[in-house]
Amino acid sequence: MVEVNDSELKTLRVEGIKNIFSGNYKEATEIYQHILIRYSDNMFAVADANFHLGDIFVGLEKYELAEKYALRAINLNPAEPLYRFCLGTIYANQRRWNEAISELEIAHAGLPNDSDVVRMLGSAFIGSGNTEKGLYFLEEAVRMSPDNPISLIETAIAYFLSGRSYKAIAYALRAEHLNPNNLTIQTVLKTMLGSTRD
Repeated sequence: MVEVNDSELKTLRVEGIKNIFSGNYKEATEIYQHILIRYSDNMFAVADANFHLGDIFVGLEKYELAEKYALRAINLNPAEPLYRFCLGTIYANQRRWNEAISELEIAHAGLPNDSDVVRMLGSAFIGSGNTEKGLYFLEEAVRMSPDNPISLIETAIAYFLSGRSYKAIAYALRAEHLNPNNLTIQTVLKTMLGSTRD
């Protein structure tokens, strides 16, 4: 049994998160793999490392690996909503809508004020074909985080696809105002504006 040095574990976790945010996925992966070995008898450390490895592989679009690690984290701590959010995001990215909704609803119950969870749940409902429920959650995400251009543009797209072009354009313009140099937002807005001239 390795002697757990809490300050060392804390330092490793901080470094891992810094590397994820910097896009240094290789370095982050190595840190969390090291944690899995060195702290194999520490359930919290193992669950946390598996969660972050799942998150890393979501960023790399390696969803099978991401699912493997997210499930390992959930098996160790089924009540942790962040782990369920990670798995729900994986399923949503694979268009496994019913599974995504199931996991994201669990995450939402544990994190009711997290706008990212609410936004992802809305997107999953949209993907599943439940447009009105999806729009409800997307609107709620915008209300919770009105300066988040991701929530705004996803809401804009959902309204546009449901045939409500003018409402869609209003959201897209708000997103552009917040992030005027974003090419995706510019392209979406241009498409929407073009459709209203037809």
